[in-house]
Amino acid sequence: MKKTKVKSINFVIKIELILISALLLILILGLISYKVSKQQLETSGKLLLKNGVEMTLQEIDVNQKLVAEGKLTLDTAQENVREYMLGKKNSDGTRPINKNINLGTNGYLFAYTQDGHEAVHPLLEGNNVWNVQDKKDGSYIVQNQIKIGNNGGGYLTYWWLLPNSNTIAQKITYQKVDPNWKWVVSAGTYMSDFNKGSNQILKIMIIVLIILMLIGGLLILAIFKNMTIEKQMKEKLRFLSYHDQLTGLYNRRFFEEELIQLDIENALPLTIVMADVNGLKLINDSFGHASGDELLKKVAQIMKKGFRKDDIIARLSGDEFVVLLPNTNMSRTEQILKNIKALASAGKVGTIDISISFGYQTMSNKEEKIQDVLKKAEDYMYKKKLFEGPSIRGKTINTIISTLHEKNKREEQHSHRVSKLCESMGVALGLPEDEIKELKTVGLLHDIGKVAVEETILNKPGKLTDEEWEEIKRHPEIGYRILSTVNDLSEMAGYVLAHHERYDGKGYPKGLKGENIPLQSRIIAIADTYDAMVSERSYRNALPEEVAIEELKKNAGSQFDVKLTKIFIEKILNKQFD
Repeated sequence: MKKTKVKSINFVIKIELILISALLLILILGLISYKVSKQQLETSGKLLLKNGVEMTLQEIDVNQKLVAEGKLTLDTAQENVREYMLGKKNSDGTRPINKNINLGTNGYLFAYTQDGHEAVHPLLEGNNVWNVQDKKDGSYIVQNQIKIGNNGGGYLTYWWLLPNSNTIAQKITYQKVDPNWKWVVSAGTYMSDFNKGSNQILKIMIIVLIILMLIGGLLILAIFKNMTIEKQMKEKLRFLSYHDQLTGLYNRRFFEEELIQLDIENALPLTIVMADVNGLKLINDSFGHASGDELLKKVAQIMKKGFRKDDIIARLSGDEFVVLLPNTNMSRTEQILKNIKALASAGKVGTIDISISFGYQTMSNKEEKIQDVLKKAEDYMYKKKLFEGPSIRGKTINTIISTLHEKNKREEQHSHRVSKLCESMGVALGLPEDEIKELKTVGLLHDIGKVAVEETILNKPGKLTDEEWEEIKRHPEIGYRILSTVNDLSEMAGYVLAHHERYDGKGYPKGLKGENIPLQSRIIAIADTYDAMVSERSYRNALPEEVAIEELKKNAGSQFDVKLTKIFIEKILNKQFD
């Protein structure tokens, strides 16, 4: 009998090896086919893009010769080229994609001016896209395309949204500068347009691989299911499937299964506690997700210490936790939560205070539905959070400001001076008292986003590199995200976001122009720049007031609002504008 069983096992192993070998062979052949077809399709696709650009450059040459001969105006010649690349302009200012030029399903021709405006584009013609960024790594797409085009031409790959979708995919463009008009002519499409055939092969291979894994896995489990290694693997998988990887607590899946399996009658009175970590999003935006993760781990440690051994603690989502307390009445629950709150108050993550909002409900008889008890605990927790959350976020923002000022003492002094200048401008403009107070506050907070900038960059004595400058330029957006978490500061968040916009539309981050920039942001821009000039910086000495005033005058109308600049110089600085 034993010999028969051994032979049977050996036979199964042989069959398994034959199947796996056959499937591996199919997989290898598929991989080779996929790589060859993908390479060929990409090569031919790249050639299509390059030819499209070269043909456009020839079309520009033809039209430019007619301009030189006086047979066409430059505007007419450029419109001829636009119509060749795309088509005639529609009444809404858009252009159709020229399907006679084969650049793939989603491919088309377009062109930039040297300063990043769309010279030719189906939707964005005339728009400044200089600061458009890769959806994956944040690199500046248009700036890189112009650079490549000016350096003799070449290809660029980047990540962009698929048409009518929130999914990103890899795009490829070929670009080359036209020597006549200095347009950077480009042709682009999605890599997936080139690789549809090879992607089909890849899908088949994935299916084969899944089949291979399933067959191999089932056979192995059938033969070795009683072996120790299988038991260890199961225990490990069970732990991972029922525990939160960050905190080590139970996860939502475990909690939901525990509710079903729980012997409620023997657990009564049963209390459910819902907990929420206050200010997690604000901390993630200000100090980074690593700090947020540390906060969650610290909260988990406090809860493990504060609750009892038999209590079941689970992390439900990003900042939410739930606890089952068997044989625990409301009075005992309040004592436990009081102890946990004391532990939280005594703890910190760096300079960050720990705050947790709790809600709870006790189930006293088995006729109650446990889901109703859970819902009541959750509702109670959210009510507590409504009262406690704003206060905690306010404290966290004060912590953020203190952290920034510790990084750079000049920032603290600068913020207070800008705040005072903004307040004075509000008075000079005759704004209502509440708007003047708002201006004073937003002047104080305008650079709060610099908390996320490296201290070495903030205090660098020399000129910033391009990468460092790009890091600095992120601070209006970071400041916006920080302030928008607090209801009372949400409107000010918009002013902070726009305080580096320019009146001529060449600022950042959105490229707003003129009075599309909020009044408060235009005021901050003047006060911020003036104070920066007349104050000592890490990279230079303070400038004389006369020099700073001349700079304000020179940039009125381009960087600054002319009317506001005039009021600032005459009413705040008591100097002549004209």
